[in-house]
Amino acid sequence: MGLKSAIRAATKAGIEAIGDLAKVKSVTYKQLVEAAYDATLGQTVAKINVYPNLTITFVDFDRRLIDGQNILPTDQRALIAGDEIQFKPESGGDTVEFINDFNVLEEWEVVNVKTDPAAALWDLQVRRRK
Repeated sequence: MGLKSAIRAATKAGIEAIGDLAKVKSVTYKQLVEAAYDATLGQTVAKINVYPNLTITFVDFDRRLIDGQNILPTDQRALIAGDEIQFKPESGGDTVEFINDFNVLEEWEVVNVKTDPAAALWDLQVRRRK
């Protein structure tokens, strides 16, 4: 097992360990791959890759980081273990959705994406869609 694999395994174990303290959800991740104008339809058509059953841990931002412009009070951090995904999350079109405890669909837009050099942990800033 290489260093990268060891880091990823430790990160996954850490995320699972904080599951009791945070909101862990099984979500569907939708990634906007491309959007192109279809002359036949007369409209822009988006191609979206769908990744179901992804485990994401939602945590609140530290209050000191909330500035009301870049990070809103309602934004959340969505943490994903690197070996949980086989794609690169991106802001500007990607969304996360799940059915909440009240049986209502929640949609969150990916606003910002960060990761570490080993891609062991993806830290997404997500914002609830209206």
